[in-house]
Amino acid sequence: MSQEKSVEKDWKNVWRVEEIKEAEEDKPASKLVAGFLSKYPKGSKVLDAGSGLGSWVFNWQKKGYEAYGVEIVSEAVGRSREYAGLKKLDCKFLVGDIRKMSFPDNFFDAVFSFGTVEHFDETFPAIQELYRVTKNDGTCFITTPNVYSVRTFLTRPILNVLKNPRLGYQGFEKSFTPLQLAGMMKTAGFKELKYGIAPDGILLGDFYQFIPFVGKYIGFLPKKISLWVESHQSKLGHTAYCAGVK
Repeated sequence: MSQEKSVEKDWKNVWRVEEIKEAEEDKPASKLVAGFLSKYPKGSKVLDAGSGLGSWVFNWQKKGYEAYGVEIVSEAVGRSREYAGLKKLDCKFLVGDIRKMSFPDNFFDAVFSFGTVEHFDETFPAIQELYRVTKNDGTCFITTPNVYSVRTFLTRPILNVLKNPRLGYQGFEKSFTPLQLAGMMKTAGFKELKYGIAPDGILLGDFYQFIPFVGKYIGFLPKKISLWVESHQSKLGHTAYCAGVK
């Protein structure tokens, strides 16, 4: 099976068990994203490369941007289009592999890719493609799982055995430090790099939510601790990010 088909198969299983949710404004990571997007005026072209069920795309379209999503799973794209239609949002969703997109060079003012580039054996070609479709002076923002987190050392090895998407299994994936992401983005041609930890509260894992009856209660404290740690340094955290200008 080709890598493209393997990634498509894994994520088809993931999106089948997920519900459509729009991006939540009050989360620390959302505020980080909004900070990078705010430099571009309404009407600017914005891409989510690996858009899943479209949560960010819906959010940006509502804010007045021309929002696009590219996703490898056709069923996920279909569900995103249906939701956009119900909400009367003029979002544009396309089926495609983010390593070889159909957009012209220098097409987007801002390109975002959340937890996608790490699902390929070779991550750099995906970053090169993100560079290609970003306009000159445009911004690209990428996240991946961070090396220094519970997911990398404990959760992922367990999930690789269980292979259950309901427990968070997402198929093949790698982890990178913020500095490693910055190195790849610099090599691709991006400049003015900013990188660090995108706080999401799951440095210590999110497996608590799967414990019957008490999971949502006992997970409160680890999340608070995780958010505090992730917000006060740039090495320990669940999600690494890097942003650069073309």
